[in-house]
Amino acid sequence: GYEFVFPSEVAEFVSGEGSLPEKPVMLTFDDGHYNNLYYGLPILEKYGAKANINIIGRFSEYTTASGDVDNPNYSHLTWEEIATMWDSGVFEVGNHTYDMHNYKPRYGIAPKSGESEEAYRAALKSDISRLQEKIYAAANRYPTTFAYPFGKYNDVAREVLASLGFTVMMTCNEGVNVLRKGETERLSYIRRYNRSGRYSTRDFLDRIARDEKKARESL
Repeated sequence: GYEFVFPSEVAEFVSGEGSLPEKPVMLTFDDGHYNNLYYGLPILEKYGAKANINIIGRFSEYTTASGDVDNPNYSHLTWEEIATMWDSGVFEVGNHTYDMHNYKPRYGIAPKSGESEEAYRAALKSDISRLQEKIYAAANRYPTTFAYPFGKYNDVAREVLASLGFTVMMTCNEGVNVLRKGETERLSYIRRYNRSGRYSTRDFLDRIARDEKKARESL
């Protein structure tokens, strides 16, 4: 009974401009790996599903420039392939920073030690806008979904992202999202479940079902 939805559809529902099915679920992929196109697109098309993919800009930049492409074992998506995925109607593209998916000198998009708020805001805006423009040049659309690298986020980052037009921001915190119309702030820290290989598919889905049941009972 679950139905896949795009992040943009979730944002439209919360803003009062759209509706959602009774049991909506988002399927998300981070980093922009080529195997999401090679394996993922045909499978999603087969089952009439849809998903979100969040791109790390420097990886796509390197792949496009180097020509080391289309290897499902290690390649990332080229800019042209990113456009292909969005044009498919199966994937919606998001931003995962151009070059802030690192542990050092800053941990994800967290402030560096001693960094002023002004400098921090400028660094975030510069990096994230850079990828926005790269994706727009390739796909003629700006992403409105952002995935926090390593799940690190804070109030300043949320403000900067909102000013850049992002409506959905995804964390690495696990749990069911309870979203109501008008509560747009909740969209800035969307929870997600990480599909770890440590668990069977059955155990993974059972865990989500238990969490969903608890969330519905608490309403």
